[in-house]
Amino acid sequence: MLPLSRTLWLTVALALAPAWVAAGENLVEYSYGGFGEIEGFTDPMLLPPMVKIYQDGRIVFIDDRGIWQGRVQERRLARLKAYLAKQPLLKETGLIRVQKGEPPGLHGGMAYIKYLDGEHQVVIGSLLLPTAGPWHRIVEEIRSVIPSSSSSFIPESVTVFVFPGGRWGSPVQWPAPYIPLAPSAAEDGGELTVSDREVASFILQHASVGFSWLQCVVLDGGQTYSLHIKSVPGWYQPEELERVLGGLAAEVLERERLDREFYQSLMKVKAPTQ
Repeated sequence: MLPLSRTLWLTVALALAPAWVAAGENLVEYSYGGFGEIEGFTDPMLLPPMVKIYQDGRIVFIDDRGIWQGRVQERRLARLKAYLAKQPLLKETGLIRVQKGEPPGLHGGMAYIKYLDGEHQVVIGSLLLPTAGPWHRIVEEIRSVIPSSSSSFIPESVTVFVFPGGRWGSPVQWPAPYIPLAPSAAEDGGELTVSDREVASFILQHASVGFSWLQCVVLDGGQTYSLHIKSVPGWYQPEELERVLGGLAAEVLERERLDREFYQSLMKVKAPTQ
């Protein structure tokens, strides 16, 4: 079990916490992720949203101290909705080119903003993390509504990939011997869903960034395990979004490759002799 002080805190927090599931539609979120290969192309491996705001004003955000939940003030939420609806950048799904930005990953990657859900969803991607321009201003506007009062994010469940060993970070003691990790561990990552909200919160609050994922390194039964967060219902379910962004990037990168090959072929044509 968790230490008594933490258990008491979580008991109160769980009683007060809203049901952080997919009941509310997405208003806006943003994040980034890296490509997994140096050569060739894969869909990006996205980190969880740095900020995710729901239509009803709930917000989940990440900072250097952890993952937090709260609620945006009604007036500020209404102002943000009006601002986002007017942005030309959020009218159509696509990949944009930016003049000023930073690489999102060691092997390159993508940044994104996801606006709305369902048939009205718009996803814009970039092969750089923009540091200026319309994209940057939208992100700043999103961040401006982060509430000053928040609490630790407590999800309904967390699904993780369980790997034996731990390459990044110092392990923490696994708090749930009644959920043994050994049966799920595999070299290619065995899947495990944790529905105990207390334990799910523990995983997220002890997670850190590995390569392009969140992971929690733990000790269970004298063995070290690395738990890579795969998904959290209603907050972080990246597979469809990764496919959308991968498709946008692949189309542009392939077009640039063909343009480059065409240009190179022109350079090989010899001028006719007189």
